[in-house]
Amino acid sequence: ELLRDLETQGGDFHTPAQRKRRNNPDAPQPVKLFDDAPNPALAALRALSIDELSPIEALTKLYELKRLAQDD
Repeated sequence: ELLRDLETQGGDFHTPAQRKRRNNPDAPQPVKLFDDAPNPALAALRALSIDELSPIEALTKLYELKRLAQDD
């Protein structure tokens, strides 16, 4: 059944449970595990140029990232 649904729907596939929830607004909804708010530690990590850091700078940045992550 799942294979047939995949073949007919292509990339728009939904499991039977997802279809049931979509067709029944009173059905329990999945729990959201993560907040959509941007994480400052993650943003700072993405902005880092790791290859350009000295070992002491890397250690300092690691402590800064840890502090940012705990403040969130």
